[in-house]
Amino acid sequence: MEIYFYHSLFADRENIQRVKSIFSFSVFLMLCSLTFGACVSADKKSAIDPGYVEVEADGQNQIDAERNAKLLMLDKVLGEFIESNSILLDSGTKEFLIQSSREGFVRDFKILKKNEAQGKTNILASGFVNAKAAGNALEERYKILGKPKILIFVSEKIGNSALQTSNTQSEIKLLSLLQEFDLSDGNSKSRNSSATKTDPKSKNSSNAKVDPASKNPPNSETDLFEFAKNLSQKENCELLLFGNFSVREGDRVLEASSLRSIYASFQYKLVEAQTSRVLVSDTAYGGSPAIDLQYGTEKAREQIFSQLVPTLKKKLSEEWKRGHSIRIEIEKISYDQFVDSDLASRIRSLKGVNSVLERGKTENGRILVEVEALFDAGRLYSLLREFQQDLGLDFRNKEINGNYLLIEARPLSGRIEK
Repeated sequence: MEIYFYHSLFADRENIQRVKSIFSFSVFLMLCSLTFGACVSADKKSAIDPGYVEVEADGQNQIDAERNAKLLMLDKVLGEFIESNSILLDSGTKEFLIQSSREGFVRDFKILKKNEAQGKTNILASGFVNAKAAGNALEERYKILGKPKILIFVSEKIGNSALQTSNTQSEIKLLSLLQEFDLSDGNSKSRNSSATKTDPKSKNSSNAKVDPASKNPPNSETDLFEFAKNLSQKENCELLLFGNFSVREGDRVLEASSLRSIYASFQYKLVEAQTSRVLVSDTAYGGSPAIDLQYGTEKAREQIFSQLVPTLKKKLSEEWKRGHSIRIEIEKISYDQFVDSDLASRIRSLKGVNSVLERGKTENGRILVEVEALFDAGRLYSLLREFQQDLGLDFRNKEINGNYLLIEARPLSGRIEK
């Protein structure tokens, strides 16, 4: 008996094609599964903790890049909260949030990718921002600090009109745009200010002297700036925005047109009031054709200030650190009594105090203490009064002037007798 095997080339091709199809389908299912798994994992991260965020940041080195990445994470997650609550983030507050590892405002920070080129480090990083805890910390900090107090002092020169130095429309516009601040405006100039009075023997206005009886500020730019600085310090402002807004009208845009070119500029300085440190000094430009000078001025003012305010806030968040260096001089007690009272340690324990340095005694025998705090000397004195019984001391205020505090401290009877 003979057995014949029939071999079909066509059948082999069909089998091979079928295997290929099955393999391709299997690979497709596997890829879909992986993709779906990744999506579910990401969704789980977002669902469990919506504070998860990925950012790309640059820095001079890895430490600097990580710091910048954490700042970007805070900005992304807290941006809406900060805007809705009119909070200004200064650089000190940002550093507090990213360095407070115990509170975990930014946690599970990871570098996903790192590149180094041209002396800089670029990273892709991920982390979780605890928006609730960070928001509560910001609110608590603002309870201590309050809104930063700023004096807005802006003069105006519109066309050929005389220079206006108080209650200007530019000040009013800026007041409406700076809601994150405790605002001191032009009205305070006429109520509380001391202006300069030119020495009649001198033709140079730089020899001007302060005249407490005067109701109007001086007109030269140099004297105006000095006047504004003195006023900001007198009113215990943290910041001074000083500037001059000027507008002039140009030629017609077209011979047959009623539109004329409008040229506007705002020359300004943003100054730390108590130290006179200039944070920003620049000139902003604007203006567009308008039917008359008044309308063109309003449009230019809106254009320049709307663009300027975000720039100023960004600069403050990067370079300005809120706080006060308070010099305390204490008299009527000996150094031993001061040490036994544990006053320095008690000041250190106050919320908002960053450091306390005991400097020994001054030339006139007073005990000298220097305090770095988020609040001013007036607030510090109020806090000292609250726990004077615990310290065994009776405090009397002799002078509070900006960041200087002179107090008289006497031992309570029966408490400290060294």
